[in-house]
Amino acid sequence: MKLKTEIKPQKSKNTIDYYSRLLLVGSCFSDTIANKLKSHRFDVISNPFGISYNPSSIFYQLTRAIDQQLFVKEEFFLDDDLWHHYELHSSWSSTDLIQLTNSANDQLAHLHQQLKQSTHLIITLGTAFVYELKSSHTLVSNCHKQEAALFEKRLVSPDEILKSMEQFFQKVTEFNPTLQLIFTLSPVRHIKDGIIENNRSKAHLRCALFEFLEQHDTCEYFPSYELLLDELRDYRFYDRDLVHPNELAIELIWEHFVKTYMNESCLDDLKLAQTIHKSSTHQPFQPQSHQHQLFLKKLNERITTFYTKYPHLKVS
Repeated sequence: MKLKTEIKPQKSKNTIDYYSRLLLVGSCFSDTIANKLKSHRFDVISNPFGISYNPSSIFYQLTRAIDQQLFVKEEFFLDDDLWHHYELHSSWSSTDLIQLTNSANDQLAHLHQQLKQSTHLIITLGTAFVYELKSSHTLVSNCHKQEAALFEKRLVSPDEILKSMEQFFQKVTEFNPTLQLIFTLSPVRHIKDGIIENNRSKAHLRCALFEFLEQHDTCEYFPSYELLLDELRDYRFYDRDLVHPNELAIELIWEHFVKTYMNESCLDDLKLAQTIHKSSTHQPFQPQSHQHQLFLKKLNERITTFYTKYPHLKVS
């Protein structure tokens, strides 16, 4: 008797190996997958301008980088001694406007190069709810805890989402024709919007995304959402907030990702990288002991083996 619904991994034609250059953008779940990739020593960049949840903001940031549309001082606003930008995460906010503007433009240039050189772009969509600044009728990625009266919250229609996807797809494929696009839907529920509202939001994203994928068979979908909500389907796979996946769920989703996207040629090296990561984070009881010195020697040998094979991944 089966005790759960299984989603069998379907091997991708666009596999990933240690020569791939990966860019991940979108919701907090993007960072979750990116952290797993980083711990396994892949060449990966995640959310250069911080987390973004809605498709409009995600595609706007990427398009801005492609077009090299620089940030100007007039786009920022001052609140409580900090300068903010509605398209940047609060981690970017600063007391120094000139430094902030320069840093944002440096990151924009870096993202431009990443988009040009990346082999895979993984986009995680989080919500179809957006906030529109009433004064300019522009969508924002981050409200920076400004007064609610400044914004209008609305649910974007599937047609509007699809249109933004199409526009971005045309732009990015012209910019980097070999770039492989992988979409996924964040399994994290936005319960602050309400349970029913969250389900409507996810439904809008799914409708738009699958209509887009039917028209563009070169793009792919990774079932993060279905893995957590259908296959795992139990609160023992959630963190204490009962919203975010816990470590066990993340590990199971990661295993599915590996089976789907990892090239067979790098699986042994993947295991080696995982061993290096676990060993590097080990906290010894007796750091000066002979046993621990042997442990460190073995760790260094493994690191040398890995970077001898992949010298381009070594960080100086």
